[in-house]
Amino acid sequence: MSVAWGTVPDWIAGVSTFGALCAAAGAAKAAYKQLTYLRSDEQRRVNADRQQQANQVCVWITADAFGVPHVYFNNASNLPVYGVTVRCRVPWHQIGELPGIVHTELGTLGPTEKPIALYKVEQDLLKTAKDQLIKEEAVDHYRFKEGSELANWQCDTWGQLVERDVSIGVAFLDASNLAWSRHMDGTLTDHRKLGQAQEALLPIALRRTSISPT
Repeated sequence: MSVAWGTVPDWIAGVSTFGALCAAAGAAKAAYKQLTYLRSDEQRRVNADRQQQANQVCVWITADAFGVPHVYFNNASNLPVYGVTVRCRVPWHQIGELPGIVHTELGTLGPTEKPIALYKVEQDLLKTAKDQLIKEEAVDHYRFKEGSELANWQCDTWGQLVERDVSIGVAFLDASNLAWSRHMDGTLTDHRKLGQAQEALLPIALRRTSISPT
């Protein structure tokens, strides 16, 4: 029995149809990739627009030449931020409702032409060790009392200790009422509510961690 292989025109037509199907599949795949890229690109633009102001808000700690610690805030946008809350991780302060954490609420803070010092946060940090410090004359320089617990932390001044071992984060609402947290490692995260942004600055693990001098 012979097998009907078809005519040459039939083969040509079949190959052409198969080629057309492959081309169509390739075009559809390319179109899908292009659409996915456009959607991703649009989402990136939307995210960038959403966090444009939040990107320009930050806090940090540094010590000056006299060993005095300073907490700085900068809002480089042209609009205020609201409900500003700063939380500092203070490893030697293991008492109170939030062990290891100093919580300072600052309310509304406007745009800053240059970084400003957050004196309230600095004072709240000072309260965690004031009974263990002696103030030097003329400047706000503090040295540790002999035999105090903080004297074991291997730092010459209060400012050096704060700069080295205190981590800081800030939560706030932007001008569009979106909640943000700038974490202790600098990461920026959006949240549904300000309370959630504040809590994000206080991981559960830190609440139960007691840290000893190194």
